Amino acid sequence: MNEAAKDIVRKLKSHGHEAVFAGGCVRDMLLNIPANDIDIATSATPDQVESIFNKTIPVGKQFGIIVVIQNNMEFEVATFRKDSKESDGRRPNSVEFSSMKEDANRRDLTINGMFWDPIEEKLLDFVGGEKDLKDKKIRFIGNVQDRIDEDRLRMLRAVRFTTRFNFDIDEETKEVIKENAHNILDISAERIKAELDKMLKGNKPSKSFELLREVGLLEFILPEVHALWNQDQSLKWHSEGAIFENGKLVKLGTVGHHTMLVLDNTRKHTDNLSTLWAALLHDIGKPSTAGVSKEGNINNHGHDKVGAEMADRVMINMKASTSEKKAAVAIVNDHMRAHSVQDMKKSKLRRFIAQDHFNELMIMSNADDESSIPENKNEDDRKNNNSEFLKGFISRLKEDNEIELPKPFINGNDLIKMGLKSGPKFREILDFVSNAQLDGDVNSREEALVIANSFI
Repeated sequence: MNEAAKDIVRKLKSHGHEAVFAGGCVRDMLLNIPANDIDIATSATPDQVESIFNKTIPVGKQFGIIVVIQNNMEFEVATFRKDSKESDGRRPNSVEFSSMKEDANRRDLTINGMFWDPIEEKLLDFVGGEKDLKDKKIRFIGNVQDRIDEDRLRMLRAVRFTTRFNFDIDEETKEVIKENAHNILDISAERIKAELDKMLKGNKPSKSFELLREVGLLEFILPEVHALWNQDQSLKWHSEGAIFENGKLVKLGTVGHHTMLVLDNTRKHTDNLSTLWAALLHDIGKPSTAGVSKEGNINNHGHDKVGAEMADRVMINMKASTSEKKAAVAIVNDHMRAHSVQDMKKSKLRRFIAQDHFNELMIMSNADDESSIPENKNEDDRKNNNSEFLKGFISRLKEDNEIELPKPFINGNDLIKMGLKSGPKFREILDFVSNAQLDGDVNSREEALVIANSFI
């Protein structure tokens, strides 16, 4: 990829144009991180780029961008430009071709505003990006307010790059983001979700969401998650996040503390977005279901079902795909069921294991267990017993080739032949017989028909 991109730069230069590698690939090169792609910036106009190369795609020609195909790979080649001052905070309305320096100054962060000449092997840095990389500092180029006014999404990008590289965010940048946090809602849900998806896939996603909360963005993007830090949890089940001084409890931990642990522990085992969104949203039903028991412990009965309804709305608002939403909501809805597997009848447990998102559910549920630190260590033993019980049960199902649900012995047509009309009784009979089959109490079609007939 590097050689193909270098050939494009060489050819542009041979036609009398300036040409350099631009943006993220330069940053990653200086950090010794392999680049996923290489963008090229040039003084050549889109028309000139098209005339120089045989294979091009005018994907963003109105914004000065032409895709050049080199060695069967696609490279974005963008003309040096500056954005229109008339912007609605979403995207620039128009662009004006300009110089390399002006092109650098219209970019977002200093670490993303550098150029590299691969022919002369020379860094071109007009914005102080190299120094900020060495200082591990995230800072906007030029005036912070101007950069945010040009595109509100840059506030999220600042957070993402801060946590991605484990850098510090510049104090002025942080303060101006706080002042503008409410303006993030000017951005489309699709663009916001794309940034959040990248944060969720980070090595430690909790850092991103804690920083989003600190700078005030989380309250506007995901108020349901922001509210979790306002809901205390009892030490009986959740000592995580609690503060003690001289052996005395000063402050209880919150659902927010717990959720961040669950998110990080889920990420250790998967980068599946549905599962990560479920981890982030799994307890959002707790604030509205909070109660106090006679013993003084905080409980949240039904928070899984309430949370699933809330998660459904969140994923719709975020413009998630139907499949992604369905999986995330199912995991939120069922995440408490994994804690009661030892109490389930065989039929119920087999249906539980056979559901579409069982593997993803177990990843999140195990992370939930791992992130719940009860005051009484005996509760940890029960969690471990649940996990071992489930592993043993699944292992036995696999040995007996029963991991998939069997075809039911009877169906609705059989009930109609018995003279039963379609109605609520249908489902009651079929469920009863099917459960008996899964429990091993019914072992043939003949036995199933006898039981069904006893209901009529």
